Amino acid sequence: MVGQRFVAGHERGAGRQLRDSSVKEDLPDGGFAIVEGVVRASLKWRFVGLSDASRRRLWALAYRRGETRPVLVIEEPDSEAAGADERIHYGLFDRFDAYERADPNDNAWALSMTEWV
Repeated sequence: MVGQRFVAGHERGAGRQLRDSSVKEDLPDGGFAIVEGVVRASLKWRFVGLSDASRRRLWALAYRRGETRPVLVIEEPDSEAAGADERIHYGLFDRFDAYERADPNDNAWALSMTEWV
């Protein structure tokens, strides 16, 4: 990946979620009909305390990627904690919430993405 690094404050509220693309259907005999898919992770986070300049920079990055161009997101990139491989996500942005502007140095924006398997 060639691109731009963006680091900002974030809240701890959101996190990872598993998504299973398999299809299952309840059968009358109590069993299930299953079409196997893949299990992948999705991630949601909220940047907080963004200056107007940082918000504009993040906007430009998100605008260039949209929902159909891949992104690389690394949770807690400076963390020494175990599980570094689980904090690396390559995939697509899901959707973009509207950013919030409290004042010129206190903007917030929630983003989400789903891994590409």
